[in-house]
Amino acid sequence: MSNLSEYVRSFGEYAFHQTRPQNVDSIREQGIQPDFADQADTSMIQEELERFESGDKFPFDRSKATYCHLDGKYILELRNDEFSDFAPEEVTIVVSIEDIPNPMYLADMSPLLDLVDIRHRGIQSVSYANSPDDVVERYYNSIVRVKSSEDIRSDQTERTHTELVVDGAIPPSAIVDICSE
Repeated sequence: MSNLSEYVRSFGEYAFHQTRPQNVDSIREQGIQPDFADQADTSMIQEELERFESGDKFPFDRSKATYCHLDGKYILELRNDEFSDFAPEEVTIVVSIEDIPNPMYLADMSPLLDLVDIRHRGIQSVSYANSPDDVVERYYNSIVRVKSSEDIRSDQTERTHTELVVDGAIPPSAIVDICSE
């Protein structure tokens, strides 16, 4: 396992997926599979989106998508933050964007946090929108289809927290490294 900072230098070339160490062997064999049962925050956001979003307007099935961070510096900061939600034992799967065969999208995940806040604290707690419908609309409007690393580097869309959304699984052939620190 290598050091994550080796991959942080090349924005747009790599994506980063957090997981527990016990998942590493199956990821090496089967790639990164969408698994919301193991990701409470993602499944909660999915439930809230279904509550407030009618129809099927998203270009991907959120319940079958794989989510990756694009900003490796962000992950390094979280790993060094004692108050972070990242468990210290989590590992980071480094993925080559050019080797992902499934459709990919950039999306701003920050507005979706409002859905969680609305669920637990009420509408007065929102930071990014005025209503649940506004949250969904902001999220939807942030989505951009990308096909390559160059598309990611050249994207100028304003987002607070951009993630790479892969429509489906990420194959083992796209995994470059697994970093534990």
